[in-house]
Amino acid sequence: MKNNLKKILDKNKLSVSKLSQETGISRTTLRPIYYQEAFNVELNTLEKLCDYLHCKLSELIDYVPS
Repeated sequence: MKNNLKKILDKNKLSVSKLSQETGISRTTLRPIYYQEAFNVELNTLEKLCDYLHCKLSELIDYVPS
């Protein structure tokens, strides 16, 4: 699974710190997502990101079969 968080944040000129402050999601949780290092991200976290970024889950996450 690949995510587009970095791309979406860059497009909206947002930082991980700002995203953390605004969503209540810790930087410790966001950092691995941002750098494509996260495994097993909770659906609740993805929903918060989508709500804040006004995007669909399919825009945030790309499923890449192995």
